[in-house]
Amino acid sequence: MAIYLLGISILIQFIAAAIGIWHIRSTGRKFAWGCIALALMLMGVRRSITFHHTLFEVPPMPVDMTAELVALLISILMLAGVIMLGRLFDEIRDAKESLAVALDTATSANRAKSDFLSGMSHELRTPLNAILGFAQVLQMDSDKSLSREQSEQVTLITEAGTHLLSLVNQVLDLAKIEANKVDFSLSSVDAKEVIGESIIWVSNLSASKGVEVINKLDTYDPLFLYTDGFRFKQVFLNLLSNAVKYNKVGGTVTLHGEEAENGFFRISVADTGLGIPKADQDDIFEMFNRVTMDASDTIEGTGVGLAIAKLLVEKMGGKIGFTSQEGSGSTFWIELPIATNETPALTSPVA
Repeated sequence: MAIYLLGISILIQFIAAAIGIWHIRSTGRKFAWGCIALALMLMGVRRSITFHHTLFEVPPMPVDMTAELVALLISILMLAGVIMLGRLFDEIRDAKESLAVALDTATSANRAKSDFLSGMSHELRTPLNAILGFAQVLQMDSDKSLSREQSEQVTLITEAGTHLLSLVNQVLDLAKIEANKVDFSLSSVDAKEVIGESIIWVSNLSASKGVEVINKLDTYDPLFLYTDGFRFKQVFLNLLSNAVKYNKVGGTVTLHGEEAENGFFRISVADTGLGIPKADQDDIFEMFNRVTMDASDTIEGTGVGLAIAKLLVEKMGGKIGFTSQEGSGSTFWIELPIATNETPALTSPVA
């Protein structure tokens, strides 16, 4: 009886080894399955030698019934383990293939969305520019002056059209960035000059709300960053205008900076507004997300500016973030590389 158990045990071990060899051909885990198959083959060969000695040696080698029964159970367990392991690896392979297909589908859908937004934005800009042009002609026509009521209505058309055109331009910009169709010209940029120009650009807005802009970056001389000047100004202007728009009447906006790690410089824009509720902070950089403080909120905005700012800063190799406490204001910051004499100029698309 023991000799039969020994033979069955050997047969099972070789079957398990054959399954391992089959998996070497059918899966990508060749090294793992090769080791398993080799180990099973060696065990089978060793048991075969024992089987040979038992049958043909004189006197025959004694066989322990209990030991062979245990060996048979172990062989059955090894066969079951190889089969289960094979199924597990097959499921992992199928899951990876499914994930790859899902990723390709999502990438294609995102590309289609960007192409649609880009195309629609171009189609909308043409009639919008025409509407704005005709409205401006009506305002400038000295031969047929408008009545006061007509002038107010034309002004509303101009303001609404300009706002809508700004939204279309931002959506187009966002689509181009996501599609990697934006060129970045990285070079040494005078950050203080860009910041000074941005302060002038928001001066009318800050004056209308009585908000004082305090520039503490003047103490840094010089302050050159390795970035794209046009895109840097676009990002900083967005942060600065937000700090003014969402500020309280008579509040302040403070600009300050400090050297960060790894040769970066951090520029911070701190306001004294109402702050951002904790529930809204995780989504602050999401597209079309606007934080509405109350039902009477009349602040114009598209919810795209911060999403664009984040994409632009990261494309230029920088970082962006914020801290905020509801009721006390917010501080948004960006980090960009400090320009050095060894920093090469680069004019190319940045992926």
